Parts: sequence; C-alpha cells; structure tokens
Amino acid sequence: MATTELILRCQYQGGRRHVVKGLFQSSFVKDLKEKLFLITDVPLHLQRILIGFPPKEISLKNENASLSSTGIKSGDTLIIEQRHHSHASNNEIVPKLTRKTVPADNSCLFASISYVMLGITSFSGELRNLIVTAVSNDPVTFNEAFLGRSNKDYCDWIANPERWG
Repeated sequence: MATTELILRCQYQGGRRHVVKGLFQSSFVKDLKEKLFLITDVPLHLQRILIGFPPKEISLKNENASLSSTGIKSGDTLIIEQRHHSHASNNEIVPKLTRKTVPADNSCLFASISYVMLGITSFSGELRNLIVTAVSNDPVTFNEAFLGRSNKDYCDWIANPERWG
C-alpha cells in the first residue's frame, strides 16, 4: 500500500476546521476515529462521519478496515457530527404536525393564532381587542404610513369582526 501521508480536513462543531495528519491509506479506520476524537472530543462510538458533496454518511463500522477500503482519499473533507445515544428515552418529544380547521370567517387569522397559542379557537375576539389596544397605544410606530390609514381608522376597522383579520 502507498506510504504517502493522507491530507484530510475535518469540519466539526459549528464549522470549526482542522487538518488531520499522520494517516496513510494503510492506516486503520480505528486510527482515523482516534485522531478525530483527539481533535473534536466526539467519542469513537458516537462519531458520525460525512463525506462528499452533498455530504453523505460513510459507514466506518469495521474499525480494522484500512482507509484505502473506505473510499477516503487525500484532499477529502470529513464532517464530524456527534450521534445521539441510540437508546431513546420514553419522554423524548417527537415533532408532529396537525392540521386544524378553523372557522372560515373574517376572524380566521385570529382563530388560528388563538389555536396555536392556547389550543382553542374561541379567543379570536380577545386577540382583535389586543391588536386594537396595542395599535392605539403606539400611534408613533403604528402611523398612517405603516397602517395605510390613520391609526384611529385602522383600530375601528380591525375591531369590526366583519373585517378580515
């Protein structure tokens, strides 16, 4: 096998970069992982190594394999991420998207915000009043140029449940 030293770059933790030295095509995967640990502090068993563009995870499970068998070559940039522990806790939050139908009236925006914030759609009237209060209390920020009409006209308009909001 070739005895020319590999020149590898690694990128880790928020874009930090480092040149990896002292490895050859005949070096073992374990040697690479140990060097990456010294640079990144990511333990060997939690290392997730990506390569190429777009970055794809490379399987380095066989720690006794030579680097030449992995496809890693001089000049490559390795992106090192830390895996989360494989055992998931029972109280782990799983993101979920839910579609909720709100009344198709002129208060649908307020009903939607009410649902997201409080889990109910019936708070839309109070949200309209909150907007009226906030806008009327700050006529400097909420001026005619900002609102497209006078502050008072806007407040009268948005307070009306027959108006879209």
